[in-house]
Amino acid sequence: MLTESFVASTLSSSAGSKTAPAAARTHAKDGAGIFQHGVQPPQALLQASFKKSSTRPHCLAVSETHLYAAQADKAVVHVYSRARGNQEATVPFPEKIHCLAFHGYRGGAGLLVLGTQEGRVILWEVSTGRQVLTAPTHLQTVTSVAVDSAGNFLLSGSEDSNIHVWSIDDLLSLTGAASAEDGVSMASGVSKSPRHTLSNHQAPITAIVTGLGQSASNLAISAAHDGSCIIWDYQAGELLRTFLFAAGSAISLALDPCGRAFYAGLADGSIQLVDFYRDPPSAHEPSAAPSRPVQVPASGRWASPTLGAALCVDVVYEGNYLLSGHESGQIALWDVARGKLVREVADHGAPVSNLLVLPPTGFPTASPPTLLLHQVVKPRYEASLPSSHNPDGSGLPANYTVHAQFPSRLPPRHAGASGFFASSAADIDINILDHALTHPSFPPGLLAASLADFMASAASSPGHRHHPSRAAAADEIRLDAGDSDDEGARLRAQVATLQSSLRTLRSAHQETWKTMVGMRIERLAFLKAERMKSGRRRRREQEKKRKEGEPADDDALSSSLNEDSSRAVSVASDDDDDDDDEEEEEEEEEEQRDERDAQPMEDLRRADHPARGGGGGGGGGGGGREAMVQD
Repeated sequence: MLTESFVASTLSSSAGSKTAPAAARTHAKDGAGIFQHGVQPPQALLQASFKKSSTRPHCLAVSETHLYAAQADKAVVHVYSRARGNQEATVPFPEKIHCLAFHGYRGGAGLLVLGTQEGRVILWEVSTGRQVLTAPTHLQTVTSVAVDSAGNFLLSGSEDSNIHVWSIDDLLSLTGAASAEDGVSMASGVSKSPRHTLSNHQAPITAIVTGLGQSASNLAISAAHDGSCIIWDYQAGELLRTFLFAAGSAISLALDPCGRAFYAGLADGSIQLVDFYRDPPSAHEPSAAPSRPVQVPASGRWASPTLGAALCVDVVYEGNYLLSGHESGQIALWDVARGKLVREVADHGAPVSNLLVLPPTGFPTASPPTLLLHQVVKPRYEASLPSSHNPDGSGLPANYTVHAQFPSRLPPRHAGASGFFASSAADIDINILDHALTHPSFPPGLLAASLADFMASAASSPGHRHHPSRAAAADEIRLDAGDSDDEGARLRAQVATLQSSLRTLRSAHQETWKTMVGMRIERLAFLKAERMKSGRRRRREQEKKRKEGEPADDDALSSSLNEDSSRAVSVASDDDDDDDDEEEEEEEEEEQRDERDAQPMEDLRRADHPARGGGGGGGGGGGGREAMVQD
């Protein structure tokens, strides 16, 4: 059975509302500031609560394993473990955090993005502890941040009415540190400054949301206190449509799961529906002029004067219901099709500042994650500073380690059709992480990809300063279809360079083997000649001693001398035979090892020395060597 739930947080822990029904009221006497409720089945039961928290709007983020809450009165973020139901850590920061957003993966690992009071954006890798800070590009406090569903871009809105679009790959790049002048890495040309600045609003930004698509046509929507909502093509930095609200400014936003409409929570407590494909004209239609603001009709407004300002809104998984959190402490459930209030889900007695609908659980085909983040790693500020290991602040930080758990046993090792381990995960229908973990060494596909990245980075001249728009092509996949030809040409050039390097390595490998074979043959011939010279020298010395010796007086003395001479010759001959046997055994062992490790050696030996090809197998090779030595 599928179950769906949502997480809500409050701005303070004041006493609960006495006007709410007893079954729906959450008492504040326990000190709880974060609550998890069920959506399906219909009765919204309280599933969990977390204490010691008070958050502003946009200051709550949720992953599969943890909750992150930026506190309103302190420059800290509370981290709660969803599995254990308690507070895991208190993470301090040098500035107050006014908004945050989480982009992660299955198992809880991911990236937490935080906006600060001084106009900075902080990126925290929760599984490694790495922390990246941007320059204070915003003139005032960052009020809202959002990460697109693909994890490629980050949007930050501020009280200065501007929205910056950042490339996450550029910010997290390990190839160089940012320059103080223009935010460009001197080592690699990677841009550390915003890709675009969207400046069409005339008042502080109140909310930003991005679409669920992962294509180049994905949208972003922003709201401001000037009563406008703007739809952006944030990857190109272009305005698509401007909507104006007559009832007041929007302070919260939610996008339909299918991208058909968006919902705005207004300061008077009402909800405004804006349908892209009804009235007014769709923002995707060519006839819709971006420069012409569109007045939103009052027919899409759902009024509720008793709930207070709608501080947060979100849509359930199926898109048929909308949840809203209000300043009065109540959480309301709306029917999207009818545009009417269904019921009040809960009353927390304090302004509900954040509300996030969680993905549904209970799918029969769902598999457990491979890695599980059991405990977050606190950010290390010194990792982003220059050090002896990292003198310019660039490259891989010291002690850069991923901390995670395997929730179950690793999958079995997978072999390819030939009986050996498959070279890539695609050959055996397994994900890349499992393939890398279970492979006995490094998978060839992983090595090939790493070599390609290394060659691409080495192709650019170090110290050369690139323009930010050009440097981005070396660090991420372009999403603009107009650059596909240039990208294809660059990839073909890289492939040609790698093929040329491979041919050079193979040629050098063959020449090295030929040199080794020649040196080995010369060594064997030299050892054989030395043994023959030593044997002839010993025989000459023995013959000389026999000639210089005095003749014996009788037969007994002659027989004794003959026996001593024969014994000496026999011992010398045995020693010589033993030396020959040991040399031959060593030679045979070396030949077997060479034939086992490098089969082409025998072919090269035959090609360089035709006289050795007469024999077959190992014996033929030995006969060829003796024949050559005799010549």
